[in-house]
Amino acid sequence: LETIAACLRRVNSSLMSHAVKTCYPLDGSLEHGYIVSRSPQYILEGRYIYLEDTVVTFACDADLYKLQEDTGQRRCLKSGSWSGSNLHCGM
Repeated sequence: LETIAACLRRVNSSLMSHAVKTCYPLDGSLEHGYIVSRSPQYILEGRYIYLEDTVVTFACDADLYKLQEDTGQRRCLKSGSWSGSNLHCGM
């Protein structure tokens, strides 16, 4: 017979393999820009996290600056990292 401890380890391992992935907030700030929309953030172990598939949208200040990328959106991926590359507001 399987011990209770072994059974709990097996169940916990199975649950963790199906756990929702999370991303930490994007590093740094967008010079001459800001976050337009932000999906809900959660706190885990004292740090903010975003759930998998969360989309964060950025915009640039005034009419002087424009995002140098196709979109101002980044998505939290299953890998725990953010889609795309660092955003940049330029003239």
